Amino acid sequence: MKKKKERGPDLIEYKFKCSFNGGLSVDKFFMAYSPENALAQLAYSFIKQLPFKNLSDEEKDCFTQAFSDPNKPFLEKPDLTPLPEPIPDIDFPEPEPEPTEIKTEKPQSEKEEEAIDSPSLDETVNTPLENNSKPDPVAEHLAKQQKRLTQIAEIERENQLLSEKYETLNNHIHQMTEWFNQHLEILVFEEYNRWSYKWNPITFPLSKKQEEGLGEMENENGEANQDM
Repeated sequence: MKKKKERGPDLIEYKFKCSFNGGLSVDKFFMAYSPENALAQLAYSFIKQLPFKNLSDEEKDCFTQAFSDPNKPFLEKPDLTPLPEPIPDIDFPEPEPEPTEIKTEKPQSEKEEEAIDSPSLDETVNTPLENNSKPDPVAEHLAKQQKRLTQIAEIERENQLLSEKYETLNNHIHQMTEWFNQHLEILVFEEYNRWSYKWNPITFPLSKKQEEGLGEMENENGEANQDM
């Protein structure tokens, strides 16, 4: 037997009778998956009539989400970059004193032999000197600390830019939504039940029960009629 495919949500017809900015009432119809989705379409249909110009796609999306469902956040807070871990302090050992060389007077015969065996001036010039210098742990530690401070300054600058962008957009969307709610009057909000051929009224603003229940009721009616 073939496995029965799960049906996706059906598009439902919604009707609005509304007045905008003190004008005459108009009827608007939308096909949507839920009352929330229908309200978002209604808000989008008035965007060009708002006093806020040159809106980006992000601003339009945030505005329609904020109007259609005020209880849900329309904008996620930015993910700020964490600061690097602090570098632990190190107890550096005291430098060891250089050993003192005790000079003893050599006999004249040994001095003459050393003078014969010692390299000439030209040979000493061409002989490369061995580099026995060791890295300074104090200097290395200070370099790591300085690198971390530079990283912190850059991260804090980027995080501040992200936070400022978020706050600016968040405040702007709240201003748009507040203005829109003051100038829009929804007189009728209805959902069409195609199985009973009736328009069911919806209360605005939506309650949580309405958001969750109306679309489910329509789909359940459709499934029941298909099973008959």
